[in-house]
Amino acid sequence: MENRLRIKTPDGKAYEVDRWCPHANTDLSSRGVVLGSKLVCTKHNWTFALDQGGKCTSADATINACLINDW
Repeated sequence: MENRLRIKTPDGKAYEVDRWCPHANTDLSSRGVVLGSKLVCTKHNWTFALDQGGKCTSADATINACLINDW
């Protein structure tokens, strides 16, 4: 899973997402921060709504978030 990450939100939901931010190809495993149900790329502050499939809140981009149950 070099190109995907598994993350958990504070409410215990687990998601699998693309590892690389679509904006500047930043590694979200080291630069991503979970805030509620969102994942923020701290390099340029792009925010992705995990509960909406990983859609970026400010651009037409996604990290393809999938809810998982077995983690």
